[in-house]
Amino acid sequence: ATFGQPLWKPAYDDEVALKLERVVVDIDGREEVVELDRDRGPKMETADGSLCFLDGWKAMTSTERKVALHVVARQNNVRKQNFSQRLAASEQHLSLGLPPQLAPSRPEAVRALAALGSA
Repeated sequence: ATFGQPLWKPAYDDEVALKLERVVVDIDGREEVVELDRDRGPKMETADGSLCFLDGWKAMTSTERKVALHVVARQNNVRKQNFSQRLAASEQHLSLGLPPQLAPSRPEAVRALAALGSA
């Protein structure tokens, strides 16, 4: 990608073919699996759940590719953790009988709301 251009290209469902291979990346002692397209690079999940690939993958050196693969592995891992926390917070919120449309996105917020309700 040139300066000022987006680094990520969106992936469309019909484009995500079966030619993806799974690569295991070590992230601080934990294994994170990243799906890799040899032509378009590692598949990254965005915050809204859509998928994209790294632009300029073919032009990268092997070192740049290794770094990009680790960056994507970390980003995907963080997004999975954030999703798990939001899901746990929503489930806890609902279990307290609070309105679903007001569900917070963090478990700490649910505990704070519960404490306010019992005070």
